[in-house]
Amino acid sequence: MVDISSLKRELKKNSCVKDAQVLSWYSPGAKNIMGVRAPVMRRLNKQVIDYCKADPKKGKALLEKMWNTGSYELMWMAEDGVRGLSTENALKFADKIKSGINNWIHSDTLLCAMRQHGKSEPEKLMNVAEKYSRNKQPWIKRLGIIFPIIVIGYYPRYIDRTLAILARNMEDEREYIVKAVSWTCASCYMQQKGKTAKWLRRFDQSSRTVRACYSRIRAYQKRRN
Repeated sequence: MVDISSLKRELKKNSCVKDAQVLSWYSPGAKNIMGVRAPVMRRLNKQVIDYCKADPKKGKALLEKMWNTGSYELMWMAEDGVRGLSTENALKFADKIKSGINNWIHSDTLLCAMRQHGKSEPEKLMNVAEKYSRNKQPWIKRLGIIFPIIVIGYYPRYIDRTLAILARNMEDEREYIVKAVSWTCASCYMQQKGKTAKWLRRFDQSSRTVRACYSRIRAYQKRRN
């Protein structure tokens, strides 16, 4: 049996004030930070993921309780814990917590944790991406923009749908939306260069978002070379 009290005790043992200060600076909007490093949280989270696999119903309920504590670390672990859920339950959990996401780390943690679900259920993930990408709340919209990254990595046939999602958001110049669009655009480019380059030329080449896309593409190319 995994309980929140024991997790809190372990997190407190491994907390660090300096790390909390760094995380607070690194992730604007995050609150109630103890200052526990990701490797420690991943180690502790193995038991949470195993619990979710052994008892999906109770596991999902545990993740929701962890998220509702408002603790940065427990919220991070709750998102990472969807690795132990079925795709259906993982998406239900994401839908339940999406309005509470208020920083890029929680947004991107959920993305990484959903990777296996993007491979096993790409259509479901793309449907959610299209829905979220139309949301006015920036962090929900960001999720919708970046979710396709884990799908097109396995199934390039979804690039057209991904580019359509990006096209709807090219004029949204909020910082973390621009970053999300450029990240996903570069991922499309690395899968299908010609198609993505042609698509990108449709837009105002001097816009902030387009310039960010080209910058991210160059960074990806440099990293690959």
